[in-house]
Amino acid sequence: MLPADEEVFAIDANTRAISVPAFVKKNGIGVYGDHRAEMIVMTIDRYFDHEDFLNDKIVINWNFTPAGDKTPKYTEN
Repeated sequence: MLPADEEVFAIDANTRAISVPAFVKKNGIGVYGDHRAEMIVMTIDRYFDHEDFLNDKIVINWNFTPAGDKTPKYTEN
């Protein structure tokens, strides 16, 4: 089920900037130890640089590294 009442992350394809919602800036997202617990919704223009994103599969790879640490706490092989 999609979260209909949550703010979205807006991606500007020209500048590669991501606008992070105020609620997320204040509270963060996710649940430590459960790497698939949170879903975020992002928006981006459908067409960019002669590409139609409708036909693409977009994947975001991430990991959690606490401030001051140099090693991620979770990595998926």
